[in-house]
Amino acid sequence: MTSNAFDIGGQTMMALTDIESGRIETGISRLIEASKINNIYAQYYLAVCYEKGLGSNKDANKAFMLYRKAAERGLPEAMIKLAECYNNGIGVQINYTRASEWTKRYYMKGGKIVIPDIEKLYADGKQKSEHLYAKENTEIYNDVPISKENKGVEKPYITVNINNPTNASTITAEYGDSVRPSEIDQFIPYVNISNPNIFALIIANENYQEAVKVDNAINDGETVAKYFELTLGIPKEHIHLIKDATLNNIKKELKLMTEISEAFNGDASILVYYAGHGIPDEKTKDPYIIPVDGYCADMSTCVSLKDFYEQLGNSKFNKSIVFIDACFSGATRGNGNLTAARGISLKPKKTFPVGNMVIFTSSSGDETSFSYKAENHGMFTFYLLKALKENKGNISLGDLVKEVTDNVIKESLVINGKRQTPNVIPSDNVLELWSEWTLQNLK
Repeated sequence: MTSNAFDIGGQTMMALTDIESGRIETGISRLIEASKINNIYAQYYLAVCYEKGLGSNKDANKAFMLYRKAAERGLPEAMIKLAECYNNGIGVQINYTRASEWTKRYYMKGGKIVIPDIEKLYADGKQKSEHLYAKENTEIYNDVPISKENKGVEKPYITVNINNPTNASTITAEYGDSVRPSEIDQFIPYVNISNPNIFALIIANENYQEAVKVDNAINDGETVAKYFELTLGIPKEHIHLIKDATLNNIKKELKLMTEISEAFNGDASILVYYAGHGIPDEKTKDPYIIPVDGYCADMSTCVSLKDFYEQLGNSKFNKSIVFIDACFSGATRGNGNLTAARGISLKPKKTFPVGNMVIFTSSSGDETSFSYKAENHGMFTFYLLKALKENKGNISLGDLVKEVTDNVIKESLVINGKRQTPNVIPSDNVLELWSEWTLQNLK
């Protein structure tokens, strides 16, 4: 692959600039012309326009054909969209086998690349288009209509600079803001193994109705799901990813997991991951998971962590491993507090696992579980996935715990000036066994 392999081409860049600037019809015309000469980025962007009805009538058949052309010529973004077409019947009959094939090809190709988001550019352009051509209040400046009251304001620009496709890419957009994908979101290891007796429950709570947002929680959950599938070999249909889970969502999934464990009668294991808010009951200090529709002042709207563990631990799963990227002191991922005693972190009661369970939490006692802003993930989750990536999933649970704990403690002190200490708690049943388990081989 040459150094300019991800160059989206001058004609396509001009098209995106036109769309973002409000000249949508001109931009779409440029994409059509560029797609005719087989520019895969133009084909991908034009397919999005046809699928979503951006500046054109919706046409699922055309969208599918263009996604397929760009995918077959190696564009990862088109590959994953083609998988969605097969999975959801967009312009083609539903074919889950083909959807799975293209999803795997997407990750084997390296996964998401950083290119401009045409849906965002289109939304910005729609807002501007009402003003750009209002002749009574505009003048032409450097070939671009600029409103008189805003003359002299620098024009927004978009550049893509991907000089080394093996490293993180950079997109500069909207007056030069820099967006860099995390290293753990790129080139996720694909290991050719299958674990049909492992299930996964992933709860990623970010957008709360009554509490502050948990930065990057959904990104955490989505990336964890990719590693579970590609690196640990868990079948995609065994991975239950619940984004912004309500109280009923969580209850439903726990019940379903219990039923699955009974159906497999001890011949299946489960991995559980949670990112979101936790809180202690201010009276009893018992820790609770907060659903997105939960109220911090009403524990009946939350999920008792003790009950959460007991329901999983008392099920018929052979082994249960729970990863928690949340703190239960009432602190948030940033600066702030969820408890009524504003600014005061409470030390929650210890909650112990049951059955054949190991719990690995992101912090201890009244500590805060921080976000890792530079990587767009929770700090605990980042180092958890980084360890899986570097070892291609082939690492004992004991070594995984040590590696993640060491890295999180050091980085939190350096970046946040505060200690964050991940904590592992095995149940009595597995006290002498858990450290030798591997996530790729949970029998």
